Amino acid sequence: MADIVPEAYSGEHEPMSHKPAADDSDSSDSDSEDDPEPPHPSTSPIWHVAKRPAAINLTINDLATKYETPNFLLTFTDFVKKKIPRAPTPSKYDRFDVYKQVTITLPLNRYLSPIHINKDRIRTSPAQEAQGRRLAVSSRFDTALVIEDPLNYCPSSSLRGEYQHDFNVETNSHTLMP
Repeated sequence: MADIVPEAYSGEHEPMSHKPAADDSDSSDSDSEDDPEPPHPSTSPIWHVAKRPAAINLTINDLATKYETPNFLLTFTDFVKKKIPRAPTPSKYDRFDVYKQVTITLPLNRYLSPIHINKDRIRTSPAQEAQGRRLAVSSRFDTALVIEDPLNYCPSSSLRGEYQHDFNVETNSHTLMP
């Protein structure tokens, strides 16, 4: 699987624009129908992820050993209970698919920069032992939790927005950072 580079899959979460059907058109003589609409900046994140995960069906023990996350289940369970009380509680029997990278193009923020595109990269890589002259590489395990139903989510702050970075596991210190 390491030799195969999967094609990238892009997901675009952009608001749908209503285009009038043949029945919806006005009978006015306005030229506005002929003029194309100006493009508006996206108000939702656009994300890119590989078609297939780098590692599939990993157990909690696999995550603990390969990605050096011994407290993952405890931390993840605590997060789910506090933030998403209606969700099923994670258990040691759950399995996870792990992607090498997810790139999120964030909506434009006119207060930061009206033209600069902000990207957030969420990455994972297992620990690798030293081989020959190559040094050992520690693991990296950034975690993203996608909220599909906002009604089930209890925000931890009064900040509201299209994108919140809620959950990050640091592998070096094995702690959960808010």
